[in-house]
Amino acid sequence: MSDSSNRIVIFESPLQCYGRVESWVYYTTAGKEFKPGIYRRTYDNYFKLIGENLVNASTDGLTEHKVPKAERIQFQSGDVIGFRHADAALDYDMGLDSVSILYADRTDFSTEHESGTLFQIGTSASRGYSLKAVFEDIGKYIMSKTKHLSSFFLDKTLG
Repeated sequence: MSDSSNRIVIFESPLQCYGRVESWVYYTTAGKEFKPGIYRRTYDNYFKLIGENLVNASTDGLTEHKVPKAERIQFQSGDVIGFRHADAALDYDMGLDSVSILYADRTDFSTEHESGTLFQIGTSASRGYSLKAVFEDIGKYIMSKTKHLSSFFLDKTLG
């Protein structure tokens, strides 16, 4: 299913380790830009932006977006994955692989938000998006190349 335009989506499953985002793996048929990122819940339904990357999903299908070292987002246990888009960039499914999400309508996709920007996100749903963060090893806290499946992901592999 195609998502609505101008939206921010937060996956409610918290990360269970420390690390940096090395790449984003996603599946799309829309060919649009989106901004996957890391958020930290501050209280209730308020989330602080830790960092985000701009992804131009110009190729349909399963794709890996390698994040340049200078743009990698460091996260800690308890942080969550989310994304913003102006035009629906990622399709979703409402089947068995759905996870709990929070979302809000936003019209500021083109705005460059700094780390620390606070977002209020209040509508909950259960959906499966094809988005995964691949983590960089930063030492004793996580195993090398630990991967976190943030949501529904198609059973395909990258070459």
